[in-house]
Amino acid sequence: MLARNFSWKLSGYLLGGGVYFLFTLLLIRHLGPVEYGKFAFALGWAGLFAILVDYGFNPIITRDLSRSPTNGTGYWHHVQSSKLLLWLAAAVLLTIFSLIQPQARKLLTLSWLALIFLGLNSFMETAQAFTYAYEKFRDGALLTIAHKWLITILGGSAIYIGWKTHGILAAMAVGATFGALVMVWYFKHKLLPPLRGKVGIGGAIQQTLLPPPQSSPSRGEEVKLKVSLWEEAFPVLLQNIFIVIYFKIDTVMLSFMAGDLQTGWYNAAYRFLELSNILPTAIMAVLVAPLSRQIHMNQWLPFFRKYLAGFLLAAFLGFLILLVIASVLPRFILGYSFTPSQPILRVLALTLFFYYPNYLLTMTLIFLKRQAANAWVALACVFFNIGMNLYAIPRWGAMGAAWMTMATEALISVVSLFLIFKWRNSAVPKTS
Repeated sequence: MLARNFSWKLSGYLLGGGVYFLFTLLLIRHLGPVEYGKFAFALGWAGLFAILVDYGFNPIITRDLSRSPTNGTGYWHHVQSSKLLLWLAAAVLLTIFSLIQPQARKLLTLSWLALIFLGLNSFMETAQAFTYAYEKFRDGALLTIAHKWLITILGGSAIYIGWKTHGILAAMAVGATFGALVMVWYFKHKLLPPLRGKVGIGGAIQQTLLPPPQSSPSRGEEVKLKVSLWEEAFPVLLQNIFIVIYFKIDTVMLSFMAGDLQTGWYNAAYRFLELSNILPTAIMAVLVAPLSRQIHMNQWLPFFRKYLAGFLLAAFLGFLILLVIASVLPRFILGYSFTPSQPILRVLALTLFFYYPNYLLTMTLIFLKRQAANAWVALACVFFNIGMNLYAIPRWGAMGAAWMTMATEALISVVSLFLIFKWRNSAVPKTS
């Protein structure tokens, strides 16, 4: 079962994410270092606000529905309508802070497009959380492929026409919109009971409201379920905010302190680190439901040790792959204008030995209902990352940012592993 699920998930990432990554390489070559630096800044800046759309629902959905599958309809109804409101709030915050910051104000339109694109991706990630809980990995893989191909086709067409940064990102957002419509159709006809109302392009997300189950819970039980979901997800939201800050802030700081050229070099290398996420994400997606149930039954520690060894092995494989890519990066992939990205990628390859296991470590703390600890660790990493980047970027530019990324991931690994073994024999608390 695990092998089959992993095969489906990996296939989805390779056929969907692989094609999307090839599109990204084409995009980088088309825009060049300076324009791609602006493109990366817009995604990084908007990403600081788009995390509000996620809120932290996804791991809680997977954890709870893997243990209580009958709550799926209520969760879908509530989470999707909540995410739409959070998306609007994120747009307001993005606008306010962009008008305050001079550099962001110049790229406000591009940042709006980036937020639309990232918000649509957030809805797709929530759909994946449901497929993980119900172990519908074939369906999840097909959704991923459809979503990435639609973005690639629309974005690639914009490049072929000759559009520049704004037009390409707008085309990608249109592709993501069509991907969201495919997701709505799937939930309407395949996974959950039929949706009410007519679904159109303008109101597809808003119309994903499900009828109550045949044995409807009482009003009090329904309110209690919603309040519990928000309370359980709130520490995850804080964790995600802090994670996005220390993942995205280096791009923003590079743009402010070193210019668009250094930002473009760094993000070109970083794209390969993101591509390597295919392996640990696929592994973790397959393990979340069984790990959640194993922790719920207090039978998890032997499995956890095996899973951790597997993530370290995957990290070694990813490390070797990135070293090979770095050796041919300027000549065969991005062009000689991106030669400085080569040593940056080698440093980022070392990050995998901490980055991959952190998938398992942070999710284990969530399943132990210790997500508040994750939030505190992530907050500490924000201060650590910003402080170290303030020292490193003025001296070493993009290379300094790469080394600080590795140091931050190492800090997460050490602290999270300590906390897991500290609480390994503790009862799982009823609340976070």
